[in-house]
Amino acid sequence: MSAQNEYSENKVKPMKINVSLRWYMLALLLTLMVAISAFFSWQAATHFLSGFDVITESNMRNVAREAQLNERGYDKIIGYSVVNNWQHIPPAIKAHFPNQPEQSGTLLKKFDDWIYFAPPEKFYLLMMVELRNGELRYVYRYRDKPPQQPRQFGSIDPMVKILLWGIGIVLVFWLLLLMMLRSIGKPIVALQYWAKNLSAKDLSDSSTQQALPDFRYSELNSLASIILAAFLKVKKTLQREQEFLSYASHELRTPIAIIRSNCALLEKVTPEPSQQELAIRQRLQRASLTMKDMTETLLWLSREQEESLPVEAFDLAELIELLGNELAYLLQGKEVSVQLNTESFTVTASKVACRILLTNLIRNAFQHSFSGEVFIQQQAGRVEITNSLEAEQVNVNAELGFGLGLKLTSTLAKKFNWQYQRQIEEQNHKVVIDFG
Repeated sequence: MSAQNEYSENKVKPMKINVSLRWYMLALLLTLMVAISAFFSWQAATHFLSGFDVITESNMRNVAREAQLNERGYDKIIGYSVVNNWQHIPPAIKAHFPNQPEQSGTLLKKFDDWIYFAPPEKFYLLMMVELRNGELRYVYRYRDKPPQQPRQFGSIDPMVKILLWGIGIVLVFWLLLLMMLRSIGKPIVALQYWAKNLSAKDLSDSSTQQALPDFRYSELNSLASIILAAFLKVKKTLQREQEFLSYASHELRTPIAIIRSNCALLEKVTPEPSQQELAIRQRLQRASLTMKDMTETLLWLSREQEESLPVEAFDLAELIELLGNELAYLLQGKEVSVQLNTESFTVTASKVACRILLTNLIRNAFQHSFSGEVFIQQQAGRVEITNSLEAEQVNVNAELGFGLGLKLTSTLAKKFNWQYQRQIEEQNHKVVIDFG
């Protein structure tokens, strides 16, 4: 069977990318504003070009009607040339519009070297207009060479103005958005800092209102109230659990002491009991010892400050051998042998905590071994305890199969930062604790 390690096995978790809500909203709103600005800038440019075409068409129609043609059938008004014969159209116009227009009032246009943000270098305009008397007139205008005169300083093309307006609106919106997010972000950061540094020692039922600062916005204040209420609820629950643990452990010590003293008294009253009575006495002694160890464990776990625990130097090997002898009664009547391999090693730690932890581990190994061997090996500050399992025990959940003792052991090891591992390999259950 593959090894099952509850404490040393590290599961690979997929990496998560944490996105800031503030920057997400900023990017989202800015993208939206850029899209809106680009759309309206495009609309403005499109309407500008359409308006330019409409004005040009209107001018060319008016010029065709108002022109006074000379004997050659030619006239020029406000830059537009008017002729009454297609043959008089310049070759530059015919190069781009080789066919005679068929529909009256339709503007034909052609722009060369135009980059949208400056007037075209070359342009060609042509329109045929039919007068009321049926006369056909051709209005044209063109420029086939770049203009010689430089543009006046300070003159800005309308398309450039549209672009600058779009960029300016985006920048103004960016600044307003930064100010808004900063105004909203400060209370959110304050709420985060307050919730992160919220301590149970600083709170009490009488100081609940004082512990709740003002976060400017009603939604944040409501969220802070919910966080505070949940925190106080958890605090009260933990207090009740700690009080119950402490009171129960203290109160259990008295009946346990009475049971143990009465067991010792029975030994004196009846020094030679029957076999049945002897078995009962031994069961009472084992149960009282187990309850004593559990009570001491719970008492130590209910303490909040580890530094208050007494620390001393002691021989770890001697402690293991002593506990093995004290708990040997758990193997009576079982075909189980104990292989103890230790070496002298001095540990500086809480001897009481080490004793409680090792007692739980050795007792669990003895209690749940019905045949085979129990190996207790100690090298320096590392202790390894292995016991054999029956076939049906392997399939039992480890949390249920080995009782409360190993749960308390795990909690105690974490409290003192001792490395603790537990695993099931084939027909063996193994725990490793390192006091180093």
